[in-house]
Amino acid sequence: MQIIWLVFIGIQYVKAEQLSKIAGEHSFETSQLDDLFFVKANLDVEAILDSLGYIHMTSKQQKQILIYKDYSKEALEASFGKLTSDEITWLNDFFRAINYGPLMVRKWIEQNPEKYAEIINYRS
Repeated sequence: MQIIWLVFIGIQYVKAEQLSKIAGEHSFETSQLDDLFFVKANLDVEAILDSLGYIHMTSKQQKQILIYKDYSKEALEASFGKLTSDEITWLNDFFRAINYGPLMVRKWIEQNPEKYAEIINYRS
C-alpha cells in the first residue's frame, strides 16, 4: 500500500514540474509539496483521484490538460456579471488552478482567501 501512496505523491511532483516548465521557470521549487506530503502527511482524496486520472491519460492528453486557455471577458461576464480587468485575471487564475488539479487549487485558495470567499459568496 505504501508504494501506491508514493506513486500518487510522485505524480503530483511530476505535474508541478511540468507546470513550472510551461511557465518558463528553470528551477522547480518543491518546498510546498514537501511540506504538504512529508511534514503535514496530507494526501487527500482529491489528490488521489487527480493522480489516478492522470495515470490513465495518454501522454498527449496529459500535455493538453496542462495547457490552459483563459476565458474571455464575455464568457466570464455571462456567468458572473460585470467584472473589472483584475477580477477577470484572478478568476482565470482560479480556473487555471482547477484545471491543473487539487494541489494547485489548495495553493490558490491559501494565497487568495478573500477572492475565494467572493467566489463562494457569488454561488450562494
